[in-house]
Amino acid sequence: GLQCMLHTPSLIMHVLSKDADRTTPSSATCAQELFELIKKSATNTSSVATARPSEIKYQMGKKYPQFSGMGQEDSSEFVHELLELTTKQLNRVDKKQPYIQLNQTKESLDKQSEKWYDYSLKRMSSIITDIFQGQTFNTVTCLNCHYKHFSFDTFFSLSLTLPKSSSRFTHQTTLTSCLDDFIKEEKLSEAEGFFCSNCKKTVAIKKQNVIWRFPPVLIFHLKRFVCSTWRKEKLETLLAFPISDFSLSKYKGESNHPSALKSIYSLYGVINHMGYLSGGHDTSECYNVFDGCWYDYNDSHVSRLSAVREESS
Repeated sequence: GLQCMLHTPSLIMHVLSKDADRTTPSSATCAQELFELIKKSATNTSSVATARPSEIKYQMGKKYPQFSGMGQEDSSEFVHELLELTTKQLNRVDKKQPYIQLNQTKESLDKQSEKWYDYSLKRMSSIITDIFQGQTFNTVTCLNCHYKHFSFDTFFSLSLTLPKSSSRFTHQTTLTSCLDDFIKEEKLSEAEGFFCSNCKKTVAIKKQNVIWRFPPVLIFHLKRFVCSTWRKEKLETLLAFPISDFSLSKYKGESNHPSALKSIYSLYGVINHMGYLSGGHDTSECYNVFDGCWYDYNDSHVSRLSAVREESS
């Protein structure tokens, strides 16, 4: 997970610019360590030199105890918490706007999206939000009175559900299929307990999510681990994905935000998990913007790839 952060092109550009030193306070210890690792990685011309991220692990462990030991922890959780911590340390907002409950109005959805997003930036704004933060539009429609409840939420990563395989053979799916499921309408019964403010009672609903504002860098988190009363396992589903020119415009719903109209992405980093629910090991495959090559990172072992795999486990 950390290797993917170190290979983020727009973050590399920021760190190598004069703005990074000028806008990084001395109290931002975790952000400083992250930026220092990015500098070392970007300026490293040796094929054998390695950098130990012990200090950033120490800083993360102080804030999040689950990362303080030597146990195996979820890479996606580490990346998310690292983004959360660094954006707090680099927050440009001197005085946060007090928390308020934003309610839907009769203004256009685009105007309401701007209002909700601007409010979030009055509480937290940094180079991290500039690069990684997007916005979803979430609707809940009452199936009794058909009143539509909605909200806009910011995110650093999107969690996608993988299909479960009922056979003993490895199942395969695509990133497009997972995104199709992400925006698909889902119906919930009265028993799910949604209270309609218009009906004034518990009702059956249908709900849907779309991506309203697309971040410059979009992180997908795959839900590989299934934990329930009856079942605990890792889904071994192989995920096929495009390497470049991946358009996500079909997932924007009614959004007219400029980012939704040019939502085309190219891959630069993949985290692979080897093992099971009870334990395992993570490696990463990342694109180096300086030499145009892909590399496999396995702890201190680095090897150049002839081509990146177009599927991940």
